Amino acid sequence: MHNDFLSRLKATQEKNVEPVDVEVNVEASEIRITWSDGHQGIYPFIHLRKSCPCAECREIRHQNQAKKGGGLRILSGPVPTAQNLALVDLFPVGRYALGMHWNDGHQTGIYPFDFLRSLCTCPSCQGTKREGKS
Repeated sequence: MHNDFLSRLKATQEKNVEPVDVEVNVEASEIRITWSDGHQGIYPFIHLRKSCPCAECREIRHQNQAKKGGGLRILSGPVPTAQNLALVDLFPVGRYALGMHWNDGHQTGIYPFDFLRSLCTCPSCQGTKREGKS
């Protein structure tokens, strides 16, 4: 699985794709990104929050995998679920990433464009991931 992620990440970096349009759909709890190569990416809030790339979240995921547990440390409020997680703010970070502020108080995750692209949950990308292709 780790090698699959790295191969997808490398392929995305080689393409040098950037978002050309970003739409936050509050009702569907997702972000839709149109990329410079024409791809339409779908990013559910819960998937983005659970995949937060900040050092603290990566460490917690690592610890939980070692313990065969799950979840993230909650900063405030209820445990985030697909039903109660909300994006408070979405903001550019330089010319290479998006920052996200969540209603659980978390806001330190910086999502580089290549990482975001690798998180796409659209049917096409999910089929590619199941087949083990980049």
